[in-house]
Amino acid sequence: MGHSLQLAHQIKGKEVLIIGGGKVCITRLKKLLPAGSKITLVSTEVDPKILNNDYFPSNLMNKEGNTKREYTNMNWDKKEKTQIFKIIRTEYKEEYLTIDDHDNKNGWNLILVCISSFEISEKIYWKAKEIFGSQQLINVADKPSLCDFFFGANLDLEGGLQLMVSSNGISPTLGGLMRDEINRHFASLNFEVIMEKLANLRFGIRELTTNPDGEDEPQVIAYRMTWIKTVTDIFGLKYCENINVPKLLELFEKMQHDDYSLSFGDAQEFITKYTL
Repeated sequence: MGHSLQLAHQIKGKEVLIIGGGKVCITRLKKLLPAGSKITLVSTEVDPKILNNDYFPSNLMNKEGNTKREYTNMNWDKKEKTQIFKIIRTEYKEEYLTIDDHDNKNGWNLILVCISSFEISEKIYWKAKEIFGSQQLINVADKPSLCDFFFGANLDLEGGLQLMVSSNGISPTLGGLMRDEINRHFASLNFEVIMEKLANLRFGIRELTTNPDGEDEPQVIAYRMTWIKTVTDIFGLKYCENINVPKLLELFEKMQHDDYSLSFGDAQEFITKYTL
């Protein structure tokens, strides 16, 4: 199997259709809801854990009993978007690919099929492709041949740093083992501080080099990118936590004015001089 393109997919506010409300659905919700996706869930049965974990306002379903088919979270836009937008409690029908309140002109951002029937899953996959075109992204649980993308083993570290290990659908368990081993290996590092300092360094350099009268010159863009990468490589994970951002910004200004220099000298001396 070939390699996949791994991306940090910005899915906040984007519409996602999930078909099937069992245990596989829960694993998807744990990844999608923190990212702020707008989820419509279609399933006859909804795992109690979905309500017990506040994935959807349980009072909306409880007050209607079991007779109502659709439940819409009308407060979805008014709070942190970490809940399901709509639940449709019925068997899947083709019409749900193009439900009335969904702008289906360009399809769903993602369609996730989390049911056990391969026959029905395959029909959903090909029908969605027929309606929305080959660009519609679909994931059919446990059917790699019907997946345009895979969910990997995710590791959320401090400061917004995220890692993903993917086996490309071959062995999710192996991906999880790799993730856990990486987490143990780097447990001693304070990634929140590291990310904050590197963000401040990058932001400071952009402030120093941004052209107020228009676009930045290609030479300036290339230089600051190379400079930041080189400095980060010199410090490595071991020392990034202790970098002295103000002194590094002063150094950047000097080196830029010195004919865009990229001469940093001895690495160990550099680390000693520019760490706290």
